[in-house]
Amino acid sequence: MKVRHNIRAVLLDGGQLVFPRRGWPGHTSYYTTVGGGVEAEDADFEAALRREVREEIGATIGPASEFLTLTEPEGHRRAALLSRCRGGHGSQPP
Repeated sequence: MKVRHNIRAVLLDGGQLVFPRRGWPGHTSYYTTVGGGVEAEDADFEAALRREVREEIGATIGPASEFLTLTEPEGHRRAALLSRCRGGHGSQPP
């Protein structure tokens, strides 16, 4: 079985939490955290987070601190990191 690791970000921008708005036409939109799977080319969780933030909301982040890691019995790791961000956000209504 392939072990898959995931990361999520709690982002702050100027003292405000950043939660991008997502959704599909005709459905109720929702807010979520930025994140996704850790890819083979990512050096570590922070590198994966930087890539996901850039891809999803077009922002850059400062240093990130891991504050929660869950390891599932199969070895899957899910981590949450806290960081400050600048630019982007991509939080426009769908």
